[in-house]
Amino acid sequence: MNNLGTSAARALNTLRLKLTVQTFVVFGLVLVTLSGILLSFAESQWHRSAENDLLNRLAYVTTHLRSESVIKDTWIFQQEVSNQAVLWLSDGGHPFHYKGAWQTETDRQVLLQRAKQIAADNGMDVESTPSGFPLEQQITFPMEGDHADTYLVGVWTLSSNSGWHSLIYIKDLRSEQAKIHNLRIICLVLLVTGCCVQLLLSWWISGKSSRPVLRAFQNQVEFVAAASHELKSPLAVLSASTAALGISEENDAALKSSIQSECTRMGQLIQDLLLLAQNDAGSWKIELGTVNLDDLFSELLARFSLITAQKHQQLRFDLPEENLPDIPGDFQRLVQLLSILLDNACSYTQEYGRITVSARVGKRSLTISVADNGPIIPTEHRERIFERFYRADPSRKSSGHSGLGLSIAQELARLHQGRLYLDTQAAETTFSLELPLR
Repeated sequence: MNNLGTSAARALNTLRLKLTVQTFVVFGLVLVTLSGILLSFAESQWHRSAENDLLNRLAYVTTHLRSESVIKDTWIFQQEVSNQAVLWLSDGGHPFHYKGAWQTETDRQVLLQRAKQIAADNGMDVESTPSGFPLEQQITFPMEGDHADTYLVGVWTLSSNSGWHSLIYIKDLRSEQAKIHNLRIICLVLLVTGCCVQLLLSWWISGKSSRPVLRAFQNQVEFVAAASHELKSPLAVLSASTAALGISEENDAALKSSIQSECTRMGQLIQDLLLLAQNDAGSWKIELGTVNLDDLFSELLARFSLITAQKHQQLRFDLPEENLPDIPGDFQRLVQLLSILLDNACSYTQEYGRITVSARVGKRSLTISVADNGPIIPTEHRERIFERFYRADPSRKSSGHSGLGLSIAQELARLHQGRLYLDTQAAETTFSLELPLR
């Protein structure tokens, strides 16, 4: 049994690991996809913002060129430093002699020459006189440097009666690239952190999901072990009694009686096991009808009046004076349920003890209680009293009981949409069955 339990635990751990990996892969892919989409959206927004900023800077510079007759070096210096850009100006084909203030990774002259070439390829020659006027042209385009550095370029030309002017504005994107790089690192860190958290959550969720399976298996192992133990006792008596038959005629009658008693006990145990197995398989059903409570109590009185009389016990039915209402249920199953409670009460109540069956009607439910003044079940055992094969303490054990009766009774109560519970507020040992009225 221990080897079986160990193998099952190992199989469940393997199942938990597989569930964790599968959950991690699925949610990991979702997380990576969402991160990629968000990062792509952020970068596209940045590119759009950078293009808009370039257009705004071009508009400002061209407006300044139109309005000012003299362009000072200090103004160009300020524009380059404050905007991290390279400015090239030409008036009538004569470029401004300005060394530049902003230092780019790729040589300044190389960038200007490359920008002129791209502009010329797009129909804008900034070093040749325009063919007509008035004419204003403007284009923007991205451009690569020699060291993986990137730029946004704006080219503008204006031909008018007063002459023609040219402008090349090269925006250095190093600071923006650094921001994107930092954003990618932050996204990666968040992604790794999210994956680690998600892995831990997957492990926890898979463990929580497999816990009922493990508990069910452990209960099954305990159930089989307890059933085996319960069957060993009558088998041992049967074996010893059978071996002793024929040795003494005086003892044969007692041995035969013992054999018959143990066979009956085994038959009852097997019947109880079959009932619980049917319930676990979901094939245990009840036939709902209308149950008359007077008939129900009359049946119980007929079954147990002789038993209690033989044990000199007092069996009382404490019922209200008004007629009890009919309830929905399975008559035979309710008799079986209450018989289990009364059988327990008869077994655990001392001679001349008292057993009381009572009923009370509420607004929506009917409660039937079976109380006895036998030994009280200790508090520490009350929560487990309905577990299979569980018996509270030696004071309430009986060789005629397997410890399955209350489990069967509780399942029958559940099938009737009711509940069976041990009333801890009562002075006596009281089991109460609460059933819906409709």
